Amino acid sequence: MQVYQSLDEPCRAYWIQSRFKGDESKVAPFIANLTNAEFVETKTAAARARLAVLEELLEYQQSVGNGLWLSGKGPSHADAEVFGWYAFSRLNKELVAKVWEHDDLPKVREWVKAITAIVGEDELP
Repeated sequence: MQVYQSLDEPCRAYWIQSRFKGDESKVAPFIANLTNAEFVETKTAAARARLAVLEELLEYQQSVGNGLWLSGKGPSHADAEVFGWYAFSRLNKELVAKVWEHDDLPKVREWVKAITAIVGEDELP
């Protein structure tokens, strides 16, 4: 909900179009579900499952001596692209804890810390 409320009007319109095919009547029920613990756990578990491939890639990269980077031995465009998702999700601290900092994703958590150190904590939402 915090993320949606932080959007300006053009971004909200885009979000509604991309998420609900422009049907604004679906927004309120979706936002109401965000207070439902079961719904939130289902969605955060699904997000962690999607990030499992990132976890595996980071494990591989580290095992071959490339460190915790998605492509090569240092930060790349790929890291910046994925980090954008993390940065935007920081508007919801619960989401960050349940997804990006979850114990199921220790390499992702380390990667987030490494990129944050480069970008600077004060530059993030």
